[in-house]
Amino acid sequence: IIKLHSRQLVVVVEPKTSLENLSAIRLKLGMDRCMANHCGSVWLFYRAMFNCHWIGESPQHLTVQIQSQLFPSPIILSCIHAKCTSQEREVL
Repeated sequence: IIKLHSRQLVVVVEPKTSLENLSAIRLKLGMDRCMANHCGSVWLFYRAMFNCHWIGESPQHLTVQIQSQLFPSPIILSCIHAKCTSQEREVL
């Protein structure tokens, strides 16, 4: 899908694999850079045309500031992984 649609930035939530595989998956996806929240439930893969700076995280989200020549000014992106039950969800 990434190659077919020329995606430059991709978010994966609940990847069902260990954070140890983050770099290997980045290479398989053909992305230049990656980051994840500390518990590994949200992964961000992106190309070198973006500069992503970590702003905050929790077990259910990763928030980054993204700079690129594509944007007139930096944008903030929050990638959210909502738990299935209301008991497991956090206030974000």
